[in-house]
Amino acid sequence: MEIFLKILACIAIGYVLGVIHPSYIIAKVKNRDIKNEGTKNYGTSNTFILIGKGWGVLVGAIDIGKGALATLIPMWIFPDISYLPYIAGSMAVIGHIFPFYMHFDGGKGFAAYIGMMMAICWWFGLIILVVMVALTFAINYMITSTMTVIISFPIFVAAYFQNWIGFGVVLFTTCVIIYKHLPNFKKIKEGTEPKVRAMFAKKKLVLNKDELDKEE
Repeated sequence: MEIFLKILACIAIGYVLGVIHPSYIIAKVKNRDIKNEGTKNYGTSNTFILIGKGWGVLVGAIDIGKGALATLIPMWIFPDISYLPYIAGSMAVIGHIFPFYMHFDGGKGFAAYIGMMMAICWWFGLIILVVMVALTFAINYMITSTMTVIISFPIFVAAYFQNWIGFGVVLFTTCVIIYKHLPNFKKIKEGTEPKVRAMFAKKKLVLNKDELDKEE
């Protein structure tokens, strides 16, 4: 019974932190419908592209932070049960993807997933982040680096920690994120998926135009 209550507590902690959606709040304040613009997603990259670099960085920091915090809390309060951080961290990802006040239609959970990964093993997280950035700009599709991260992490959990419950929980979360990204695979096939370098170049052109307008 005690372990059941601890699991429920971790589920609640993760979900409550996960449903905090800074991109949704900022979009409302800025009067932008980012769910239907750009990459059509509530998250870091779309906020960066549509609203601004500073706002995008803030959204990314908060989303990564909530995934990390959800994972760290069980480490502090339930240090004797090794798989609870995976449950809480994964629920932060699920909360980001399925927030109740957004009709369970939120973001894709990637930043929160990174936060969980960094909290579980910071050095592995840093290595994967470097690989992710390199792949993103080399292959020119964000989804390539996303898949690299979310597929690598459960393998790492199984091979390095041999935490099989944690592995199962993270693998489930990975599958949910892959499911959320299925439309991106379809867009790549159709040639309509936004390319990373093109999106950032477009953003730069928009910023330059705004600066010229101000000078005039």
